[in-house]
Amino acid sequence: MKRKILAILLSVVIALSIAACARPSEEIWVVPDDTSIATLGDTSVSALNFMYLFVVYRNSLREQASMGGFGEDEMDEFWDIEQDGVSVRQNLIDETMHAAMEYAILYDIAIAAGHDESAEDAEAADAQIDTLLMFVGNDEQEFARIYHMTPDQMRRAIRQINVSVAYFLNTMQSFDIAEDDIRSAYDANPFAFPVEVTVQHILITATNDMSEEAQAEARELAEDLMARIEAGEDIVPLVVEYSQDFASIPNAGEYTFGHGVMVEAFEDWSFNAEVGDVGIVRTMFGYHVILKVRTPFENAISHIERMLRFDIFREVYSDLYEQVDSEDWVIDQPLLDMFFDLVS
Repeated sequence: MKRKILAILLSVVIALSIAACARPSEEIWVVPDDTSIATLGDTSVSALNFMYLFVVYRNSLREQASMGGFGEDEMDEFWDIEQDGVSVRQNLIDETMHAAMEYAILYDIAIAAGHDESAEDAEAADAQIDTLLMFVGNDEQEFARIYHMTPDQMRRAIRQINVSVAYFLNTMQSFDIAEDDIRSAYDANPFAFPVEVTVQHILITATNDMSEEAQAEARELAEDLMARIEAGEDIVPLVVEYSQDFASIPNAGEYTFGHGVMVEAFEDWSFNAEVGDVGIVRTMFGYHVILKVRTPFENAISHIERMLRFDIFREVYSDLYEQVDSEDWVIDQPLLDMFFDLVS
């Protein structure tokens, strides 16, 4: 089964924030430097990069277990949970290996193409490791006890990931996507994408406990604002000056939402209006002057483009997937068993 690199790349975006919550082990075991945990021809998966991904995924699962009500004394029970005959513990090892293989192959491709870590990515990685060190009082021994890596080792692992991710994203952006293909993909299955509209609005408060005169003044102001917007006036300054929906003012009065989120009258108008339409809706909160900004299709365009670009990537780099799924990988089983024992 061919996996999607994109899912793995996205998971690493939160890697260091998760790693900051890593669970210390009782003994210090630092991953062996310059050691491979898996090889396929000239491609090797370093134990160091495997360790980094292992820490990321393990601590992500620990966070999920905690949110699911598992306490520290119940983690063994959590790791032993089976789905389709595979324990959470074994699945962690398998997914980490798969991800590490993908990164190793993609890194080799990126380096061969002349790519390297950007100065911006390098600066961000350095700052993140400095933050992790700060959490342990700049004690490198304690850092190694928690992450099973030295700061220098972690930095090298992050560099490989940065290079791989940047190459992947740059390659994805290089693919041209035709507008007709975007429309066809949406029309083929519109409910495969978030069904959301985007509007900007100005709320003029008007509640039933207000006097009829005050409610009439609110209505009059709303009608005046609608006329100004229809005449071409920019809605943003009007949102800032008049809107009493203070939560949306910092976002220029904008909301993007699906069905069942907003009050019925507001939602009905928003989904039925055309882009550029301006209208007034009365709800329990008052009068909403609403400008329709984007349709569900327009909001789905970025999702569709990513999907189509990934399809192209998967086709262009089909050899990568074949390598990852190859049965010819040579695994250092004793070393892999040591990682298995770290799942706690």
